Amino acid sequence: MLRCHSTRHAAFLAIGLAVALASGCKKDKKAAPTDNSPPSVNPGGTSGGKNGQGRETASGPPAGWCEARDAVGGYRVFMPGDRPVTPDFSRAGGQENRPTGCYASMPSRSIKAEVHTFSLLPSRELKLGTAPDELFAALRGFMPVLDSNHDVLKKEPTTLDGKPALKVVLKKKPFSRPKSPIDDDPAFAKMRADEAAREKAEQAKRQVFYITNTSTRVIIVQVDTPDEPEPAVLKTITDSFKFL
Repeated sequence: MLRCHSTRHAAFLAIGLAVALASGCKKDKKAAPTDNSPPSVNPGGTSGGKNGQGRETASGPPAGWCEARDAVGGYRVFMPGDRPVTPDFSRAGGQENRPTGCYASMPSRSIKAEVHTFSLLPSRELKLGTAPDELFAALRGFMPVLDSNHDVLKKEPTTLDGKPALKVVLKKKPFSRPKSPIDDDPAFAKMRADEAAREKAEQAKRQVFYITNTSTRVIIVQVDTPDEPEPAVLKTITDSFKFL
């Protein structure tokens, strides 16, 4: 899953429906501030900033962060980057049941994290509960390839804005390639070294998910990092999460 930059990728699914988030977005030209202008990044993190709907907030995001709001999902959260963008979910079901969410249009170069958020209606088979097993089932529905493609490194109860939530940390399963006749050929040494370097980088990546819900929708915050996530970054994200 489920930032311009070399890779924008997040696996996100509307309970059984995979939606790929395309990469390569271009940074928008800044417009003069209006009531409907994108949220401003607050350099000090103490005075007010603007939220995704143009309203003033009591405390704006820190430098390098922006505030994203999902009115349908009913939450706001800080994420590293220039300004929040709403993904195009027009192909993900009807208007009433399609997912909603946010990501940053231009990821921060200084903060090693990429954040995506999603809200979606639960499937009929899913109980909209707050027990850890129920929240993990919601993540599995959102990400059907979880068990086959990922190892679960951590799964622990937590809270978001005082409401029960689940924190799940994933890494990709190691790539297994059958031995080939060229493996012993010195001429292919560089190719094998490059392949090993790519696999090492993939194994270092982490995906952190926070799953909670409202009375009607599953809420998922996804944090992708190139290595172990910095605790201060995760704290900024979770502390800023508020239900609207």
